[in-house]
Amino acid sequence: MQIEILKGLDPFFWVAVIGVSLSLFLGFHKLRRHPQFHILVGLRVLSLIMLVLLLFQPVLHWKQKSELQLEWNIYLDNSVSMRYHQSLSIQSFANGVVSIEDEIKAKSDHVTFLQFSRDIQDVSNLSATAEGSATDLGAVMNHILTNQESLAGAIIITDGQLTQGKHPASFEKSSVPIHIVAVGDSVPLVDIAVKSLDAPTVAIKGEDVNADVIVQAAGKVDKPVNVSLYHGSKLLGSKRVRILGGGSEKEISFQFRPKQIGTRQYEVKVSSASEEINIENNRQQFEINILKDRYPVALITGSPNYHTSLLKKYVKSYPRIKVDHFVQRNEDVFYPSLDLFWKSSYDLIIFENFPAAPLPKSLQRILGKKIFKDQSSLAWSFGPNVSKKSAESLFPFFHVAGNPIDSGNTPTDWYFTENVNIEPYLNSTGSAQSNFPPLSLTDFFITPTKPESEILALHNTALASPISIRTDANGLRSFVFGSSDMYKLHYSLNESDNSQFLEKFWHGMFNWLLKSGSENELYFRLNKDSYQQGEEIQITGTQKGIENQAVARAFISVIKNDIKMNSAELHYNLGRSRWEGNIWASSPGKYYYQIGVEHGKNTSSYRGEFIVKESQIELNRVFVNRDLLKNLAKESGGKYIPWASRADVSDLVMNQTKNVTNKASIKFGQNPWLIAALLFLLCFEWSIRRFTGLP
Repeated sequence: MQIEILKGLDPFFWVAVIGVSLSLFLGFHKLRRHPQFHILVGLRVLSLIMLVLLLFQPVLHWKQKSELQLEWNIYLDNSVSMRYHQSLSIQSFANGVVSIEDEIKAKSDHVTFLQFSRDIQDVSNLSATAEGSATDLGAVMNHILTNQESLAGAIIITDGQLTQGKHPASFEKSSVPIHIVAVGDSVPLVDIAVKSLDAPTVAIKGEDVNADVIVQAAGKVDKPVNVSLYHGSKLLGSKRVRILGGGSEKEISFQFRPKQIGTRQYEVKVSSASEEINIENNRQQFEINILKDRYPVALITGSPNYHTSLLKKYVKSYPRIKVDHFVQRNEDVFYPSLDLFWKSSYDLIIFENFPAAPLPKSLQRILGKKIFKDQSSLAWSFGPNVSKKSAESLFPFFHVAGNPIDSGNTPTDWYFTENVNIEPYLNSTGSAQSNFPPLSLTDFFITPTKPESEILALHNTALASPISIRTDANGLRSFVFGSSDMYKLHYSLNESDNSQFLEKFWHGMFNWLLKSGSENELYFRLNKDSYQQGEEIQITGTQKGIENQAVARAFISVIKNDIKMNSAELHYNLGRSRWEGNIWASSPGKYYYQIGVEHGKNTSSYRGEFIVKESQIELNRVFVNRDLLKNLAKESGGKYIPWASRADVSDLVMNQTKNVTNKASIKFGQNPWLIAALLFLLCFEWSIRRFTGLP
């Protein structure tokens, strides 16, 4: 017991004590012969003591002991791996759990039964169904530590294989004993799996592609396995390798040369072992976007002018283009001859300052057939020799119409519309549009004739005549730049930070016309298309059209049922020139993911999907994790009990109570009963005085 004084001895206290003492002495000196003298003195002394207690504000501390009833928590691992141990059938396991439950109930009445897999459930009786998708021992440890003040101890029935959550060793030491009933065999079952696959997301037709496969083997594998790479039903390569098992890994590299463009599907297959129980992870599909090695382009110039050298330079500087340049010398003669043009197939045909004279109907029909047959895209750059009359020969191919200009072709200001984003073509921030020179048309301006057409640039006049139009109709793409002095745009910016604006702009149009997918297009891929719960999802990818990808910022968002489930930032690997990152597969279902890349003010995005299956990752680890479970029991002062010795549960000392010492105190200055007693004593003294006739 301890007394604490909260109030110190100040002058007010001494004044009060001396004043009360003098009043008592003088008052009771006159009453010393009164028959009620002793009672009155006693009452006044008690009142004085209470007043002192109120002034000092003492606190009385003491300790009191009590007995607390404690609980035992019994945790049963109900993950799917519990049913696949070689020497233990599910029925035998269920019967063993019932016998353990009976032994525990016989020793204690205060028991809570819980079953766990991905989460923990409170149950009235243990039921060994072994249908859970993962094992989260970290959640069990957190549950024990949270409730350890009211626990006498815990018993965990598990094989100790962690497939989800935090490692038990990362938690603080438990103050209550944790006994372990270890289930299963010490030798793991055999499982051979494609752990990961690393291949480029985009490749060029005809160039070598490397695909690196990591195969992992659990259990004891005593025979070599075949690892094969397929494109459809075609075998691209096969290698026979030996993997030691026991969780070891083997990296196998394949090299192949794609011959077809487009998105191509590939599959890696690993032969299965006779002892395997999970063969779903023995194969994995992936896809690669195969781009053309060369884009044949025809450039037809009607009459050389300021645009000719610029446009030819822009075409040649575009990657993987093979250009044939045909220049018209007179009405019917081209150099080189158009025989090569008619015999060759072109992905893009560019008309530059052409035609200077109307084309014959027969030539128009032949040209139309060639364009349709080769599925060629078209580009048209006007020049000083193009008139409305001559241009009408090509209007149908570009889905435009010509309108005469009555006020002449005086250069006027112009602007890009919202249909085109010019920021990727700029090197400096700010409004570069204000630095663009005025442009003039020929003797006409163009208007679109198809609803699919997009107007990219307009003159800043009341008429708002279009300068540039692009169209994607019937599977064919076309682009028109209808200014006769486009070269001014190049030379006016020649000494500025945006000197390459026009070249980049034309490259952007080439990207669109050729469908080459190199303008800011993302090529990302996950390392697999389906996962098991708890597996790591690896993301790799690149983006074409960004000169310095390392300064960009990339991130991935995972969406399920229109709800954002997860997000992570990707990091650029300078050594491998690609973005890399990882997330974790969660609950089963179909997921969509969106990858965004921010480069300056621009953001590009890529969408894909993947599937998370009910976890079979448990089947890769069907053996008892003996070392982890022994350490867990030892650290907490518990006992490790193998499954074969599960009857030893009856020998456990299961205390049900513990002595608890609690602290108690009384603050006299804040005790209302003390104040009430003081008032009562004063009133009682006053009553005695009144009835005895004292003043």
